[in-house]
Amino acid sequence: MRVGLGDRPALPDLLQLGVWKIELTPKDEPEPPRAEGEREPLPRSRPLLSAVLIVRDEERFLPQCLESLRDLADEIVIVDTGSSDRTPEIAEAAGAQVFRRHWEADFGAPRQFAIEQARGLWVLQIDADEMVRPFRRERLNELLLDPSVGGYYVGFRRREGLTRNWQLKLFHRHPGLRYRGVVHENLQPAELRETTGLKLRHCPLEIDHFGYEGDPRPKARRNLPLLKRRLGHEAAAGRDPAFLWLDLADSSRTLGEEAAFRDYLGRALRAARGAGWRHPSQAATWARAAELALEEEQSPDELLDEAEAVVPGDPYVAWLRARARLASGDLREALRIFAELAERQPPGAGWIGYDRRLFGPAPKAALQLLSPGG
Repeated sequence: MRVGLGDRPALPDLLQLGVWKIELTPKDEPEPPRAEGEREPLPRSRPLLSAVLIVRDEERFLPQCLESLRDLADEIVIVDTGSSDRTPEIAEAAGAQVFRRHWEADFGAPRQFAIEQARGLWVLQIDADEMVRPFRRERLNELLLDPSVGGYYVGFRRREGLTRNWQLKLFHRHPGLRYRGVVHENLQPAELRETTGLKLRHCPLEIDHFGYEGDPRPKARRNLPLLKRRLGHEAAAGRDPAFLWLDLADSSRTLGEEAAFRDYLGRALRAARGAGWRHPSQAATWARAAELALEEEQSPDELLDEAEAVVPGDPYVAWLRARARLASGDLREALRIFAELAERQPPGAGWIGYDRRLFGPAPKAALQLLSPGG
């Protein structure tokens, strides 16, 4: 995914966008926060928060995850799906309740089981390779004691170097809530809102993810059959989620299956175009298709126009647009776009996580490379 200019160095490569892997619709948008004057008096009782995890061979990351929960969660519920390392012992030593379940190639089932074992009024869904950033328990109490709210989007950092994107990880426990999917299992935000009759908002809680280090091929090999199985379940329910086709495409490319990558990416694009709604998270599908067009020295302009219609002013779409103008020989327009990007500031949490180098360093490097004598 590099576009060079003659014999000069290539433009910087940017990290993959951070997007919550779920089919989001306009119904899932968070409602605006209440004004400070509207906040109801806090009751004296403290709410009970359960942190729930499913784990397997996580001794490397689990200690820092548990430490980040120590002063926030009233209980930690862990479902182990077959660890062969010290994961269960580490969890029990930290005071967690550990349940063991046989792995049946289904992430949704143990996730649901974990929630059913929780006693808290609220649940924080977190993975062993994630960590909650320091957060005052008193402030968390204020959030959990708001009787109008049934769930909060938190600022999630998918990997080092990305801005944060929203994920619904903090929610009011309710017997009617069910996880969907054998992989990329999620509670659907709109269903949570409908089930609880309460609002969804975003909050300042932040979670960092560390699990994308090392060789990505084992995870891709594990996910491929699960993604195909879930797509079969979704098709039987009359759904065609673009995000699953996109992840299937990315997993195939990770494993060197280029023909499958192109096929699945085309299916992702058709599914996104055929959806009955538009949501900012869909821009990732058009962005990946535009990247491929640039790789193959084809014009991505139509794809970028579609992406721009989904997320007007998107900075990564602008970056791809500048690369397209450069590839077509329109250096003046490429420089104009890079200069505009160089002045942008990194955004706060939103639906898409961007490479922070996109806001200053990468466009400035491009300007330096492309300017006379650069």
